[in-house]
Amino acid sequence: MKKLLIINFTLLLLVIAAIIFPDVYMYGFSSSNLSYSLTREGWKILAGVILSGVVTSFLLGIPRIGMGVYLVRVLRANSLVTSLFLIFIVYHASVAVLEFQKQYESLVLEYKTKAESDIKNGMIVYEHGGGMAIPMDSSSELRYKKMDSIRAIYGVEYRNICVSWPAFEKAQSRYYAFTKPYLDKRNGIGWEERMEKQILEISNN
Repeated sequence: MKKLLIINFTLLLLVIAAIIFPDVYMYGFSSSNLSYSLTREGWKILAGVILSGVVTSFLLGIPRIGMGVYLVRVLRANSLVTSLFLIFIVYHASVAVLEFQKQYESLVLEYKTKAESDIKNGMIVYEHGGGMAIPMDSSSELRYKKMDSIRAIYGVEYRNICVSWPAFEKAQSRYYAFTKPYLDKRNGIGWEERMEKQILEISNN
């Protein structure tokens, strides 16, 4: 029975690992990502319903021949069903990771070409998914235009494309890596801090 308990516990850990792996792979390893993966209601409900239903059915349906034999049968049945559930999770996790990787590699190629073009044009355009633009009053709009003019001096523009997804966010980091040497050479080391300081002065006025 001890061996079966270890097997069931190991399978449970593997199920949890299979659930969180896609998010860790796509977003990176951090405590917030792990918390997000482990608290998604869809997975919690699905896992709870399947595992609780199976265990309950065996508890109610198997005749009590003897407590030791009874528990062994329950553990064996639970390990079998958990293994099937693990296969299901691994399959869908693999599909999600492969789709992410396909999108990511395609975007990296696009951003490499874009980086080369932007460097030639002397203006590096960072895209981000900031949601729908919020209407601003005239004073706020003027302030943001001044901020944009400061960024333009350093050869940088931030463009809101409204939407964001994991492959896009990761590919953006590659675009940043492609263009950073050019910006460092153009503006000098520490240019980002100088730029942000100037922008902060405008923001506080």
